[in-house]
Amino acid sequence: MPAPPDTPAHDARRPDPDNPTRDAIAVCQASVVQRTRAEMDGREAALVIQMVAAISAVPAPDISSPQRRDMRTSRARSIAMYLAHTALGWPLQRVGQAFGRNRTSVSLACTRVEEARDDQAFDRLLEQLEGCVRLMSGLQANSVNLKVIR
Repeated sequence: MPAPPDTPAHDARRPDPDNPTRDAIAVCQASVVQRTRAEMDGREAALVIQMVAAISAVPAPDISSPQRRDMRTSRARSIAMYLAHTALGWPLQRVGQAFGRNRTSVSLACTRVEEARDDQAFDRLLEQLEGCVRLMSGLQANSVNLKVIR
């Protein structure tokens, strides 16, 4: 006897042997959502990297490179990860994924940048950068929404 119409006949979280198409669609939708988020994170991380490259005179490809670089490049990368964490509000793991680093490396970078904020000039610079990142992130989010509306 089938379930009444107001009660679900099947738990949506478990595979449904009677409807494999629904399960395939759910997997595809989840994959698209994850891919879209990763793409958006990549664009936002690239934006932060470009901003830090502009003020630090360290080339953006060096900041995003997976290899270790000189101290100046390492500091620029740390600032970019810090901005992604603070200005974008990303958890450390998400920052690590976007920058190709692990969570503990991001945590160490953020700690070093936070300690360097004792210098008033550096603190003012970071405040300005945080404001720019928030503004640009908001503009980018609005442009994504505009594309959906069209």
